[in-house]
Amino acid sequence: MPQSAAKTLSVQLEVVRALAPGEMEGVFGPDSLTWRIDREALTFLGAGRALLLQLAHSVGRGGHRRTLEDN
Repeated sequence: MPQSAAKTLSVQLEVVRALAPGEMEGVFGPDSLTWRIDREALTFLGAGRALLLQLAHSVGRGGHRRTLEDN
């Protein structure tokens, strides 16, 4: 990498670091679109895990037969 490109990259990185919300938040802070999208994806993944736990709980207790007969 030529020195002028390396210097330009260093300057750009300093600008990004200066504008970042904080060290823990990274470049994109909690109010950014990136965090909102990831938050929704995590909620979706959490719903699948919750359903799996509910099914496993009823099967583990032997209650799955009663559950199917109640419907």
